[in-house]
Amino acid sequence: MRRRETVKLGRSRALDRSTTNDEQAQVRHKKQHAMQIDDGLYRRFDVRNTAFRALSRDLGRDWRDEWHRSIVSLVAQGKTAPKLAFEDPADALFHYGFQAGFGIVEDLAASWGLGQSSGKALCGVDFPTELADCRCTDKARLTREARRVARHCGAVLTGVAELDMRWMYAHVQRRNDGPGDTVGAAGGKGPPSSDEAFALPAGMKYVILVAVPMNRGMVSTAPSLLAGAATDLGYSQAAFCVLSVAAYVRGIGYQAIPSLNDTGLTIPMAVEAGLGELGRNGLLITREYGPCVRLAKVITDMPLLVDHPVDFGIQAYCDSCRECARRCAAGAISDGEPSHTGHNPCNNDGVLKWYVDAPKCLRYWMASGTSCSACIASCPFTWGRGWWLGLPQWLISHTRLLDGLISWLDRRFASRKQVEPAAFLAMDGR
Repeated sequence: MRRRETVKLGRSRALDRSTTNDEQAQVRHKKQHAMQIDDGLYRRFDVRNTAFRALSRDLGRDWRDEWHRSIVSLVAQGKTAPKLAFEDPADALFHYGFQAGFGIVEDLAASWGLGQSSGKALCGVDFPTELADCRCTDKARLTREARRVARHCGAVLTGVAELDMRWMYAHVQRRNDGPGDTVGAAGGKGPPSSDEAFALPAGMKYVILVAVPMNRGMVSTAPSLLAGAATDLGYSQAAFCVLSVAAYVRGIGYQAIPSLNDTGLTIPMAVEAGLGELGRNGLLITREYGPCVRLAKVITDMPLLVDHPVDFGIQAYCDSCRECARRCAAGAISDGEPSHTGHNPCNNDGVLKWYVDAPKCLRYWMASGTSCSACIASCPFTWGRGWWLGLPQWLISHTRLLDGLISWLDRRFASRKQVEPAAFLAMDGR
């Protein structure tokens, strides 16, 4: 186990460093138990006697309801503490949204650990009518604050797109082998929600897209279980992010639906939101992290300023590079030209792009016992400034004349071999 200590630097900076094994060896360890326990007196603690439970029992009602009413009363006065008031009541409501958003995963974990339903934690509480006059309607402010919340929750890239129903799934499927349910928009052309249909609430016009970075070191071991773990960790962190952002949005008076790969196609939404470009490997390639990110989204009716697609020259470079296609053991990535048609029903025809033969990819997963990720590890954009200090990215974004030369130099001189998982672990995962 590593021990962390803080070394003070000047008046305001601190450097975290980990002690070495030699330093740890000098730490004195107690041979006896760290706490003195009277076995004749000590009994395992009853969770019903925690203050949180005991106070509710004494009051005959959930103490948190009264606490929440006090918070709402405070915010309605434009305050975030008894002696801390804002001129604009919306400022206090944003703070209220922060608390609602940042506590959502804690509530989920606590609900599970205590054997309670997590429905309230997932759906949130109804927006208090007392705070209706505090609600902000300024698109620029709402967009700025949403980006701030997403950043605090781990997003390294955030963008906004208008909700395009072409990217929403035509059907949702509750089991891999079960029947599909139609997806529509309530109040629109789609059917209302029922056992056979899933409908978005009326007024959902925007999508907040977030990108959470994957662990590059773990990805460099691809194909391996560690690389698959990097994917799972990325999605778990993305889930925390969008759950928190959605709870925040609901906390300031708007509707929000958090989503990973469910509900709709995230990659084209992210392209429209300006997070990156669509690559040969079928993934979103960002300028800063390449495809080494996991994406998630929040569908909302909150008025926002939308972003626009970007052109960093990535798609054009993919035409010259083809490294992911060369590294694909399944042969699932095209080394040809973009097309409007795919390989099979797992592809959605009609968009000009490189289609990935997804069943081939998954069959390789089954055969290898890994979830691969070689197409991420082999992409030079994955390595950010580690790719020759970011010079290729700058050149690619400014001219297409050097794409062929850059890709040749990359193949000839870049050392991007698979890292042995044991070697990664020997580096302590850094």
